[in-house]
Amino acid sequence: MRIKADYISIFIWICSFILSFLMLFFSASGFSMEPNLVLFVAILGCLLFLGRRSLFSFVRENYRICLVVGIIIGVIVRAFPLLLNWTYSCLNDLSDTGVHYYGAQELVAGVLERKIINYEKMFPYLYPYTYMLSIFVRITFGNIKMAIILSNIIFDYTGIFLVYKILKMIKGKNSAMLGMLLAIMNPFSIVSCWIPLNLILVNLFLLAIIYICIRIIIETNVRKTYFECLLLGGVVCIANYFRPVFSVAVIAVIIILVIKYIREKNVSLLIAGCIMLGALMLPTAIINGKINNYFEENIMDNASGWSFFVGSNYESKGQWSATDRDYFFGEIVPYYTKNEARSIIMEKGFERYSKYTMSLLANHVANKMSVLFADEGNAIYDIKYCFGISEDSWKYQLLYSIVSFYFVILTIFNLVNNFYASNKYDILMFLRLLVLGFSASFLLVEVMNRYTFIVYPVLIIISAMCINDLIDKFVIGKGQFMHK
Repeated sequence: MRIKADYISIFIWICSFILSFLMLFFSASGFSMEPNLVLFVAILGCLLFLGRRSLFSFVRENYRICLVVGIIIGVIVRAFPLLLNWTYSCLNDLSDTGVHYYGAQELVAGVLERKIINYEKMFPYLYPYTYMLSIFVRITFGNIKMAIILSNIIFDYTGIFLVYKILKMIKGKNSAMLGMLLAIMNPFSIVSCWIPLNLILVNLFLLAIIYICIRIIIETNVRKTYFECLLLGGVVCIANYFRPVFSVAVIAVIIILVIKYIREKNVSLLIAGCIMLGALMLPTAIINGKINNYFEENIMDNASGWSFFVGSNYESKGQWSATDRDYFFGEIVPYYTKNEARSIIMEKGFERYSKYTMSLLANHVANKMSVLFADEGNAIYDIKYCFGISEDSWKYQLLYSIVSFYFVILTIFNLVNNFYASNKYDILMFLRLLVLGFSASFLLVEVMNRYTFIVYPVLIIISAMCINDLIDKFVIGKGQFMHK
């Protein structure tokens, strides 16, 4: 039976290696950087390489100071719209950013416009963040800009703390410090802190879920395992109302529990999986029923219909298009209930996919992967609509280059990590399954450049582990980095 478990582990490793290679291939092929920034990075890289031993020695002796400085700088750049007095000027009230921006203020005022209510009924995972943001609008005495920045900084730094806790639990303090620094420097998170979207909060939920999942994987006490599975189901249930993607983590940890069961023949592992599923599915069914009864409409059913329909569009490479929008909102939504409209549009998506040949489907998947990974710099495109920043402006081009470069670096370490860790390492297998699961989930539904945000925390954790191993092996000797 152990051999069967090893086969499963090897299969996961092979799939992870292929995806890691494709992520690097697409992100590198679409990579572009401003010439001045290329020169700066080249000079900085040479200086860091030449002075690497002195640098690591300094960091090792003063890592607390370096960390505090990094945290302060991270807060400053995340607060740029406040410090530089940028204005939210180009928001459409019938877009995700506009619904959050205007909806949060309207909730505080006590009157939510009908068009925003209808939009959020169509996409029900938007409302929880709108309500969360309205709490911060109250805290900041009606200052929506401060509410957006403050809430996102709090969510982001709470997530960074969880990155530290996760990595310390997995590999120790060295990797934990590296992970914190990588997360603080994450340019996509920095830009996301400026925008009224739930990206930062969703990633905070993901990190909390990863922490619980790893506790389940390493736990030896049966009662604690059962409790942690119960807790995981509850947290995933809540998180799915902000972005319905977290069942991927449940599936991933259940796969790990099944592998462990095959190895150990411990029935308690299967019971733990059942507890987890029950704790997720039962509350979800009850809450969905309550919501549907409250609105007297099945707004929680077929919530992914629109996304599935858009994702089936070969011409748009599975991206949003004006043609799909006009068809859905012009020819279907006005004549049916929200649930009926989503059911109809999902059927249209199935009709599209049913006409695909295998070669056409393969091309469609490749096109969607190129959208996800080959133009990562455009993941920041929301700043165009929030602040009126043109794509041709130096601000946009600079941010585009930095985000692209950072993502390529993460994908490099993600690929290298496949060669530096055992395929039998359960925690790493779990992390690989997360990347595989999130990436696969996008292949049938709508894709956007910024949808890669969900894999950033996982890639940061994997990269920190890999960097620490490489530093120990090639730079300064095992066990000497950061602290004695």
